[in-house]
Amino acid sequence: MDNILQRYYQGITQQLQSEVDFINSLFEHQGIKGAGNEAIFRDLLVKFIPKRFGVGTGVVIDQHGKSSRQCDIIIYDTFLYPSLLSLTSVHLFPVDIVYATIEIKTTLNSKTAKEALDNIASVKNLDFLKMDIFGQWAIENSGFLAVDKTTSPLGFVFAYNSDTQNDATFKKWFTPLDTEQTTLYPSLVGCLDMGIVGFKPEAQDTGATSVHPQKGMETICRTFSVIRKLDDKPESDTIQNVEFVKLSGDVIGKKFATLEGKNYPIKKIGEDYMPMDQSRILLNFLVLLNEFLTYKKIHPSISFSGTYLKYLDMFHFIC
Repeated sequence: MDNILQRYYQGITQQLQSEVDFINSLFEHQGIKGAGNEAIFRDLLVKFIPKRFGVGTGVVIDQHGKSSRQCDIIIYDTFLYPSLLSLTSVHLFPVDIVYATIEIKTTLNSKTAKEALDNIASVKNLDFLKMDIFGQWAIENSGFLAVDKTTSPLGFVFAYNSDTQNDATFKKWFTPLDTEQTTLYPSLVGCLDMGIVGFKPEAQDTGATSVHPQKGMETICRTFSVIRKLDDKPESDTIQNVEFVKLSGDVIGKKFATLEGKNYPIKKIGEDYMPMDQSRILLNFLVLLNEFLTYKKIHPSISFSGTYLKYLDMFHFIC
């Protein structure tokens, strides 16, 4: 039977391939740096996430006046955001209405990975209003209490490319040396020429990733290849510029395989060299990001004036 959802997502993947081709053309001819790469991903993100989410850039603050580092992208609650905090060139976002922050990197390496981790940790270390939120179903059925907790904003990292050819190195950059620090790590890391890194809950299959990284969870890396491995030569014989050998030194140093006129970056995944399918990496990252946002809970009784302006000399109201 024809699966309309399968055909739909195949079509979306083809559209995203055009976005990837555009990004690659910028790298090859002009390069994109700083605000440029952030703007490209921000524009793409706005197309994919629900309209109830705002997308901005700035600094996250808590009720004590403590601030995070400058964040590349901040996803926040547009209904609750006070315009008072956007009247200067630096926009401030109360941590209690921020769903997530995203760090954008042109090229991932050990240094830029650490920068991204430090920025995300600076947000997660802020003090947020803590509360267990009992859903209506739980209230009506007291025999089973399903509790959602308010948490710090989710953290994500997105990169256009990496300077490693090995998935083990990519994974190592985002594996905590101290398990006590796991909660400060990003929920997802996506890199167009490598794959996706997340954290696997205990007793879950390797495809599962956790919304909130916790102590004891295992770091996992998932990749998406055009073909299974380079020594499996396809019948169409359309891949060029790379030899079909498993571990030959000839393939090492080659950056791209060409398939039907498109370039796919070659990476070492386990013991095999494979051409990465960048559009599928991008699609999976966006789909997971969308889903993760639905699990981040905003405190139902947040009051900007009562929480963030309580130290000012002003009147308060009660109802």
